[in-house]
Amino acid sequence: EGWSRGVGVGLGWSGRSVGSVVAERVGLSVGAVAVRVGERVVSYGEFGGLVGGVARELSGLGVGVDSAVGVVMSRSLELLVAVHAVVAVGGRYVPVEVDAPAERVGFMLSTAGVGVVVVRAGDQAFGDVASVGVGGVSGVRRVVVDCGEGVGLSVDGVVVGGVSGVVGAGLLGGVVSGVGEVPGGAGVYTLFTSGSTGRPKGVTVSQAAVVNRLGWMQSLFGLEQRDVVLWKTPVSFDVSVWEL
Repeated sequence: EGWSRGVGVGLGWSGRSVGSVVAERVGLSVGAVAVRVGERVVSYGEFGGLVGGVARELSGLGVGVDSAVGVVMSRSLELLVAVHAVVAVGGRYVPVEVDAPAERVGFMLSTAGVGVVVVRAGDQAFGDVASVGVGGVSGVRRVVVDCGEGVGLSVDGVVVGGVSGVVGAGLLGGVVSGVGEVPGGAGVYTLFTSGSTGRPKGVTVSQAAVVNRLGWMQSLFGLEQRDVVLWKTPVSFDVSVWEL
């Protein structure tokens, strides 16, 4: 029994939500580099502002603890921001490939109970599917996110953010604080199998499980500010979680 429980990692994350752990790091590393995308460099403060802006919009649509939100984007800064925004409000993200067949998209969204789908302004592949009811699922709201450099953050074509530094970190921290306590059993994400042997099967992983996993990884590898993590794994595979 002692072996199966493992050794406590001692990072003080037990009982906390993934969103609160991320918001804390953002607040402690405001001026440090959080993300590099091509030539663009995003500080933790700017990242907090982007995530907080989208999270606030999602909260306004009723997204909260354990709410399922579809994330249908190509690999981009917007995808990273969208995932963290869903997690910040206590929701669970449901990643969907932009080129997935409409039938698969519809099945995944309806099975996961998705009420809101976040897409990227530059991804036209999903636009046609979304315009006909997000793969045949009625009542699903589509939110378009653009983290374009120089214009700040826009959601559905309206500029809603773009703050950085301490203000950006404070925006994210305020959103997470507003959510309050998130039960450890609430979901962080729902991933689906390929469906090669039948219908795709969804698996939801909890807040407590992800926090434990991230804490274990940090205790094992001890990542520091100078270290760089390559986001190499498609977001539809759970190996991507700690990379994100």
